[in-house]
Amino acid sequence: MPLGLLDDEDGSRFRATYFDEFLPQVVWNQADMIQRHSYSKGFTVLGRSDGVLNPGGVRFGTTELYNITDPEFESIVVPFKEDHDEKV
Repeated sequence: MPLGLLDDEDGSRFRATYFDEFLPQVVWNQADMIQRHSYSKGFTVLGRSDGVLNPGGVRFGTTELYNITDPEFESIVVPFKEDHDEKV
């Protein structure tokens, strides 16, 4: 968790960026959100805060993963090394 933001003397931008999403509760939020499904009790990860993965120097986002997974089944993405390369 960062201690503050540059040029934010009174801390208002810092609070708005990381704490205002769930007011009046004081909850840290870095925009890594998930959704829980009431019927299956499963979870869908909606995205990383930076939105980019970088295996083997190839940048891609969560959208590319969602396009190749079946929403009817739970999925997990696992990085691994193969023949001196990193794959996901």
